[in-house]
Amino acid sequence: MLSALCAPAAPARLRLRGSGPLLSRLSRASLATQAATHSPLVIGIRREDKNRWERRVALTPAHVKELIAETGAQVIVQPSNTRIFNNASFIAAGATINEDLSHADAILGIKEVPIDKLIPSKTYVIFSHTHKGQKYNMPSLQAFLDKGIRLIDYELMVNKEGKRQVLFGKHAGYAGMIDGLHGLGQRLLALGYNSPFIHMGQAHVYPNLECVHTKLRHVADIIEDQGLPEAFAPMLFTFTGSGNVTQGARAIFDDLPHDNVTVDELPFIAKDRYNERYRRRLLALQVGAEDYVERIDGGPYSREEYREYPERYRSV
Repeated sequence: MLSALCAPAAPARLRLRGSGPLLSRLSRASLATQAATHSPLVIGIRREDKNRWERRVALTPAHVKELIAETGAQVIVQPSNTRIFNNASFIAAGATINEDLSHADAILGIKEVPIDKLIPSKTYVIFSHTHKGQKYNMPSLQAFLDKGIRLIDYELMVNKEGKRQVLFGKHAGYAGMIDGLHGLGQRLLALGYNSPFIHMGQAHVYPNLECVHTKLRHVADIIEDQGLPEAFAPMLFTFTGSGNVTQGARAIFDDLPHDNVTVDELPFIAKDRYNERYRRRLLALQVGAEDYVERIDGGPYSREEYREYPERYRSV
């Protein structure tokens, strides 16, 4: 997700009306008690602190304003000097800035919460990265249990058809491709090669997408004028799938000079690798699972079977 461009699309667009996916998952008993006592629901928004460059927030000021207007909820936002939306913008939306979230009925965030910062007996709405049994987060899951915390995980919010309602959007693709190009430039430099990608910054340094595209045009000009390091041409970028993340990644990549190629063309490209054209253009390959796995018994590929019984397949 591209923290520097905007808040993550999915959490920010979460509908927060009483019948929406978030409030409907809060305790009915808690809401009933609040209704009986006429006390408004108190929503806390925590400061993201997993990474030093973290700028994201679970709800934008515009959505905080909408939430307050539609539900009468109180919103407490932890102060932050690095968040993409400053403290004043949340105050203008009707929120209160306060370090202490202990009065909140539900605390919204994005990334995992450090164990020592978990407030007992609260409801947390976050991406916990625990439901698949991720070993590195098992201590966090145990802490939720030990502290009597109700955990609502964005990944497990689904509609009646079982489809996730909060998931990676195109911004994840934007960020991944921008950081990927930056990382490629740094990697090549570490190997002793200058390249056009050395001019790419990480996603969080750009204030908006327009700035990103401006920088990409600059990098594109260098590729066309000076070319890529000969030792690394042709340079092939492979995109898997066709979902939101891939679409976002392509929206960034497509600003660069490139040719689209197919799997069948790869052997011929390898034989012709010293073609001067490959020094001044990138190659883009779009593949699906049918292109990179095969059935062990030699039978035909089946998307449904591969998803349900991946052990029947091997990588090619």
